[in-house]
Amino acid sequence: MSPSAVELSFFLKKLINYETEFAYTIFYLVFKETRFPLLENTDTHIYLLNSGKIITMDKNTHLQMAVLDSSFHSIPERLFFSYSNLRSVVLPNNIQVIGGYSFFNCENLREIVLPYGVSYINQYAFEGCSELKQIFIPETVEHMGGQLFSGCHKLESISVPPLVKVISFGTFSNCFNLTHVDFHDNIKLIHGFAFFNCKSLRKIRLPSNLQFIEKSAFLWCQSLEEIVIPDNIRTLETQTFLGCSNLNTVVIGENVREINYDCFKSCPNIKYIQFNRKIKRIEMGAFISSPIDSVVLPEGCVTSVDSFHPDTIIFWK
Repeated sequence: MSPSAVELSFFLKKLINYETEFAYTIFYLVFKETRFPLLENTDTHIYLLNSGKIITMDKNTHLQMAVLDSSFHSIPERLFFSYSNLRSVVLPNNIQVIGGYSFFNCENLREIVLPYGVSYINQYAFEGCSELKQIFIPETVEHMGGQLFSGCHKLESISVPPLVKVISFGTFSNCFNLTHVDFHDNIKLIHGFAFFNCKSLRKIRLPSNLQFIEKSAFLWCQSLEEIVIPDNIRTLETQTFLGCSNLNTVVIGENVREINYDCFKSCPNIKYIQFNRKIKRIEMGAFISSPIDSVVLPEGCVTSVDSFHPDTIIFWK
């Protein structure tokens, strides 16, 4: 038999008085037949559920900790949108989907463990979680949505699970402290602005099976020192590495045919570029800011007058 509303109130008030760290905890309580009223005059907000569905939900911007029970199989979209004081979240083991914007702009979120079994993490779910330093993505995850960790300024490292085949638009943009990214070789596509302004990222090994890198994917990665383009890439798009001011070594993959305009613009420290024998076109401004002494290009490769720095000598072979 379900407890009475009076018994429930007494239990929660006793818990709050006994251990004050629970004063800002969400308790998800499931009663299939009875709806209990929201308790008043406490800092704890209780979300009452009926067969796993939210009955009432009042936003509490003072909330510091959230505990969800096993009735949740997914995190609803925008559930904790802009809960600026939320620091810690405990998820049940049966969660499969993290809804879009669910932790958007939770700027003090420091601790959350995604359980094994999560398969989809939708767009903007953790954008603006500027205090989040680390998060483990389970190997069961298949989809990571656009701008997922954008603005997570303190995020230091990330490992992309093997089922993920696409890095979505802006996924890690403005992750200022990101220094390490571990890819599996299943990644086929990196969308635009995926690593925009990751200004602490010094090294990154691109997946060997990567086929497409969209424009501006690594725009303003100021600390990046070396990049090796995989052999399956055929085109380097506009501004892909623009503003990578510490980049010094570039190895162009065996099947790259075209380097579009401004691809490596504002990269003044490039000292070495290794081109392949199949390169067909290098557009205007591609290496205009890189004072390279000389480059070797295959006969027939089309360049613009501004493809390279004015002092660069081109040898044709």
